[in-house]
Amino acid sequence: MLPSTTLVRWFIAPAFIIGLLLLGFLWNHSSATSGIRLAVAYEQGQSDVFRLVNGPPTSSVHGGMTNSFMSAANLIYLAMLSSRIPIMPPFSPGNIGGLSEIGPIHFGDVWNIPLFREQTSVALLEWREVKKMGNASQPAMMDILGCWTLHATAHGRTDPPHGVDMFDYLALDASYTPVPDRTRLEDHKSFHGIATLGYPDGHAQGLELGPQAHDKPSPFPSSRFGKVIPPDHHLMCMDTVYYVSGTVPYEWFQDYSPAWKFVGRHLKFSDRVLRVTEAALRRLWNLREDEPIPKFIAVHARRTDFKGHCDDAPTETCFPPPSIIARYVDQVRKQLIDRSPHNTSASVSTSGTYEKVLIMSDETDSKFWDEVRGRGWWTFGWERNEWSPLELEMERVTSEEEIWGHRRIIPKRWWPTLVDAACQSLATGFVGSEYSTMSLLAIRRVREWNGGVGVIVPFGPGMYLGAQAVEANSS
Repeated sequence: MLPSTTLVRWFIAPAFIIGLLLLGFLWNHSSATSGIRLAVAYEQGQSDVFRLVNGPPTSSVHGGMTNSFMSAANLIYLAMLSSRIPIMPPFSPGNIGGLSEIGPIHFGDVWNIPLFREQTSVALLEWREVKKMGNASQPAMMDILGCWTLHATAHGRTDPPHGVDMFDYLALDASYTPVPDRTRLEDHKSFHGIATLGYPDGHAQGLELGPQAHDKPSPFPSSRFGKVIPPDHHLMCMDTVYYVSGTVPYEWFQDYSPAWKFVGRHLKFSDRVLRVTEAALRRLWNLREDEPIPKFIAVHARRTDFKGHCDDAPTETCFPPPSIIARYVDQVRKQLIDRSPHNTSASVSTSGTYEKVLIMSDETDSKFWDEVRGRGWWTFGWERNEWSPLELEMERVTSEEEIWGHRRIIPKRWWPTLVDAACQSLATGFVGSEYSTMSLLAIRRVREWNGGVGVIVPFGPGMYLGAQAVEANSS
């Protein structure tokens, strides 16, 4: 099953899962050993390729950073359902560029894993803590895995599984078997249905029942070596866990979403991301390092890649202009002023009247930004390259910690995405965009982390027809 230059060694370790943004791994917990067996391919004599992990016996995705976060939370929740410990993979850059061009970012560099463990008692590991990553001069050893594909049965048997680029980065060659039809939840998959595949009975039944009733599933050959192997029971991996829900599809948009309630709400930004974000805000507002950040309202106006929701209508009549967004900002500001101040973030001042408004948008129309600046709102200027991420490059390495001899580095092109998301989470008021998962998470964080107020601005074909003219006549 493995290349001739490698051999298989089994280590005894706690039950855990390896998860990728576009793929997830689940390891079975053995009651006899209080752990699992991890298949490891390595060059003879290279005994440090994988690190032996000791711990308690508990046990990726298309789109940008936000959807990757949701996939990771889904994966952790699946691990909780199957009594496993998740080992989290790097994030792929997704919509900000190619993996080989920009580079991945490790889960623990973005999210505060120690705090998550403390708040939930759920253990987490990272892929870089398990497998030694390769480099140009010394590529990582290739592992061949048998995995499940959720994507093939959701989008048709001819569609290939997801996650090939991240698999290549991690030196993994996977053969995929379609999950059984019983895991289906309308056009999604069910958390509990997928979790059953991690148990002996469910695993055996999944191999007997294919995507069509009573058909035995046929695996996709691995992309590199063309191997066809069934999903491993001890190492359960999946190509995508984004479209997985508990009771209804797109459950993240419901306030009862279990992945948010039990996982996502406890995943706070890492100290390094917050340190850079707070420094960015102080620089933007000319604050001294010892000055608290004033309470502010964040606006997320997603537009450019949402034009498909406008059908054939002009975008200026589909998306809300700044004048309409300003009404929602005023609404949020009034609610904040009328209620008792409450903010859990020590770095954000509790004084002031929420005068500062920080807007983040992918809009490219200069007229939009002219009106934004005319209203006195603030922006980092990513969209105009006025503030290059190179200016944050000195913050790329803020820890002396090394893993497998490599310093923990956040690639510079990631910073605008990270700073925008973290800024939204520091706000006390938030105005977001309909259908946007980034706005969805931001409004949840503002409400639950900061005790703040948030609203979502709707949009659609012809919804703001004449809005500018009406606003001009009333001014």
